[in-house]
Amino acid sequence: MIETKEKFYTAKYDRVFKEIFLKEENEDLLKEVSIKEIKKVLNIEKNSGNIHVRRKYVDVLLETDIGLVGIEINSSVKDYLHVRNLAYHCDTYAHYTETGEYYREDIYIIQINLTYGIKNDEEIMRVYEVQDKKLKKFVENFQIIEYNMDKVMEYWYTKDEKKIKEYLYLILLDLGKEELEEVAKKSLEVGKYMKDLEKVNEDPIFREFMTKEEDERKIRNTELYAAREEEKIEIAKNLLGELSIEKISEVTGLEIEEIKKLES
Repeated sequence: MIETKEKFYTAKYDRVFKEIFLKEENEDLLKEVSIKEIKKVLNIEKNSGNIHVRRKYVDVLLETDIGLVGIEINSSVKDYLHVRNLAYHCDTYAHYTETGEYYREDIYIIQINLTYGIKNDEEIMRVYEVQDKKLKKFVENFQIIEYNMDKVMEYWYTKDEKKIKEYLYLILLDLGKEELEEVAKKSLEVGKYMKDLEKVNEDPIFREFMTKEEDERKIRNTELYAAREEEKIEIAKNLLGELSIEKISEVTGLEIEEIKKLES
């Protein structure tokens, strides 16, 4: 009989993150991964009053002493990721600046992106603002901060003790059970986080939800893959007789044997 290891969901998944960090008793943990000056957690649903606009959801939206701070957990990189997250951030900015009797720039509107899967970027953190080529800012209070979480996790894998201490609470977000046990021996706060994470993973309703969500995502990916393959085949058919099989293979990504079958 083959034993299968049950999946352990870490807080790199937005659902897990919210289950743990939005608990009132875990505000101290939330401060460690975002900003110290939290006043309260706000409603995360945007545009809820406009039926003509697709509803937007930010993972976490905080009211702080310096302004509004949104947190987005991106467990993977998609082509549309920055466009989507900018839409969320602009919606928050517009909603805030259109409220009240005057416009003000002394309150910051900040989005923190914790993003996994960024490739070919050695920067651990990038700060984006609205400015021209000479770095003159269009507005002072709009900012997006993106952490390259794969670079953060490298500190754990290379056992860089100084950096692990500096980025500990970001590193915790994607540590497995055994790794958390290792860290928890040295930190009571980590032990607290670990217990909550274990509770989430033991909750049958939560696990059923996560499994269903993963299944739906795989179905969507499969359908997209099938559609792309069909599109490649149609392109290859149209190119037969105009280009060599080798060139068609190069253009479409189809195997030469697949293209040969289309000739019959």
